[in-house]
Amino acid sequence: MSDNVFDFSSRQIGLPTRGADTSPQGLETGGGGYDPPGMDHRLSKLEAAVAGIEKEVARFGATVEGLRHSQNLTVGATVGLGSLLVAVIVGFGIYGLQRVDMVDAKVNALPGQISDGIRDANRSFSDALNTSLRVFKQAQREPEQPAPNKDPLPK
Repeated sequence: MSDNVFDFSSRQIGLPTRGADTSPQGLETGGGGYDPPGMDHRLSKLEAAVAGIEKEVARFGATVEGLRHSQNLTVGATVGLGSLLVAVIVGFGIYGLQRVDMVDAKVNALPGQISDGIRDANRSFSDALNTSLRVFKQAQREPEQPAPNKDPLPK
């Protein structure tokens, strides 16, 4: 009788009974396998851990998508700034070439201005020289007269 009580209590708590086949039956034979006591609790903990891992994987996937979006924005901003920089460099290059053309025109006009300046200076020097020669020749022709006495009283 004690054997039956042991078998009955073992069945109640989920332990195999004496003399019973304790090897788990595989799924292919229709058996569910051996479930020791507390397995449901362990299984629920395992399922909760797997669900937590799945949430973390989903959150990681969302983070990766956010990084991809951020990377796309960064690439777009870099391309935009690069294009702006190229446009500014090209603009200043064209402006610089125009300035060089203006300097080139000024340099080409410089010999004419120099020759005009030299001609004007030569003419001025020539006029001054001619005037001084005329004054010198006049001074040689006319004798010097004494300066008038500015003192009204005779001495």
